Amino acid sequence: MKSIKEGSKSAQKARELLAQVRSGKLGQSLKANEVIDSRSGQIVTVEEYGSVSVDFAVSEITTSWRKTNEAIIETAEILKKYRQSSNWQDVRTKLVDEVMPKSTVDYLLAISANDALMNRRYTAKLPNELLKIYHLSILSADILEPKIKANQVHPKLTTSEIKVWTKRISNRRKPHLAKGFEKEASSVTFTLQITIPFENHKSRAKQIKNSVKEMYSEDDSVDVVLGEKIKANY
Repeated sequence: MKSIKEGSKSAQKARELLAQVRSGKLGQSLKANEVIDSRSGQIVTVEEYGSVSVDFAVSEITTSWRKTNEAIIETAEILKKYRQSSNWQDVRTKLVDEVMPKSTVDYLLAISANDALMNRRYTAKLPNELLKIYHLSILSADILEPKIKANQVHPKLTTSEIKVWTKRISNRRKPHLAKGFEKEASSVTFTLQITIPFENHKSRAKQIKNSVKEMYSEDDSVDVVLGEKIKANY
């Protein structure tokens, strides 16, 4: 079969048919390997159809991909709700043990605390990635919302662009050192001790270091380093 010419009436019809399928008007739903033949209005497999409309394919993929943000915001809302329960720690423990990493729970809870991010009118404008949305949560709602309204926040927003904003906030919040005290005098060192099998301890240690460092990437007052014994083996 011939492919559908982009921008043609057939391509438009394909998008309309897809919208009807999603709304239930056709009374059917597309399976994983099915597309709509815009010329006949029939649902056929990709193999039967041959070359498909790029417009149609991108439209379906984009619609599904944008649901990522809806799932993130909805999950954040649900976590925030159950966080108020008296046995929240039990819920959290089971989640971390069976469903998602602790860092993901923490990211989602941080997102849930930002009213601008939790406003469903803005969900489609957010970048489609949990970590990027988490970095946006570092900005207060009164700073973030004007950026969203001005379309400075959009699906293609990069992590580096977000960090320019969060770094400004971090620098503003840094307390000034008291006169007469050296910077070293106010530093604190935390030790993270993890048992790692010897055969992969080097690469695993580096992964852990990078993960922890990423959590504090917006704050240049925090540094994450490996212990001397680990570094000696690099």
